[in-house]
Amino acid sequence: MTTMFPTAGRARLGYDREQVEEFFARARAAYEAGDSRVGDGETGAGGAGASAVGDGARAGASPAGRAAAGDEDAGAGDDARPTGGDDGRPTGGDDGRPAGGDARPAGDDRLDADDVRGAAFDLVRDGYATAAVDGALDRLEAAFVQRRRSAFVAARGEQAWMDRVADRATTLYPRLLRPAGQRFAPPPSGRGYERAAVDALLDRLIAYFDDGGALTSTELRTATFPSARASRAYHEGTVDAYLDRAVEVLLAVE
Repeated sequence: MTTMFPTAGRARLGYDREQVEEFFARARAAYEAGDSRVGDGETGAGGAGASAVGDGARAGASPAGRAAAGDEDAGAGDDARPTGGDDGRPTGGDDGRPAGGDARPAGDDRLDADDVRGAAFDLVRDGYATAAVDGALDRLEAAFVQRRRSAFVAARGEQAWMDRVADRATTLYPRLLRPAGQRFAPPPSGRGYERAAVDALLDRLIAYFDDGGALTSTELRTATFPSARASRAYHEGTVDAYLDRAVEVLLAVE
């Protein structure tokens, strides 16, 4: 029987096949119909092919759940996208997405890059291999962002797009200006992401903004960090939300 993605096997956990297939069916329909938001109330035009939806994939961890494989607290499928609502992501404010611009009206069921980045599926035995699905989601997100950019530039010009990206990039700066070890709050208890590892990645982000240092959205998206006790760690959900915003900025200019 032909399957949409490789399977994890009966002895391992993978993404629920029905949930994955339903999401990619919605994504393909949205992509083919051109239902990708441009921002500020605009809707992207169609035109890009649907090849980005649901075919070949590259391996990689998802932006949520960045605990490095092998850490003592990492459970089965720790490199997988968790089911929605349990990853501790703030919904707004300093660590959420910038308010305004891309707000979705109530009842709007369209899909865009934000939906793809936030996609989550249950982990079940013999589900789809998480790396394959995550890779396809990464490519799909990039395709939606590229089409959003093309439609925005066609309507407002390249400079307007770069100004928009610059505005979003500035929301990342306050944490980058903080001393290493103080960029995020620690977890209230238990374990979190090792501070030194997170700070090392943020130092690369500083070099990217200040000196044009080498860094890609894929590197940010697939980054993992060792687990550490609360006294040496940052809160995982806060770091994940921040890196999601950084991925969005880098994708917009790639």
